[in-house]
Amino acid sequence: MTGVILLPPITLPQDFHELAIDSDKTIHFHSVVPLHSDEMELKLKEGAEALFDGFDKQGVSEILNPTRASVVAKKRSWFPFGRKG
Repeated sequence: MTGVILLPPITLPQDFHELAIDSDKTIHFHSVVPLHSDEMELKLKEGAEALFDGFDKQGVSEILNPTRASVVAKKRSWFPFGRKG
């Protein structure tokens, strides 16, 4: 994981997204979701919304899963034997 994105809490009810302290102060809660390098690249190129479908499909949330796969689809090479550097 090479970066993070701040999102509204996914696993908590809407009522827990903010806490009104008084008429002048409200605390807003956010989730910190780690990103793989290809996810960060996609976010920077196309915007955060480009990640959301993949997050939904893979069930990504603020609950840390250090073994989760990237939500960015891997491009397949037409060459079946790979490429040598």
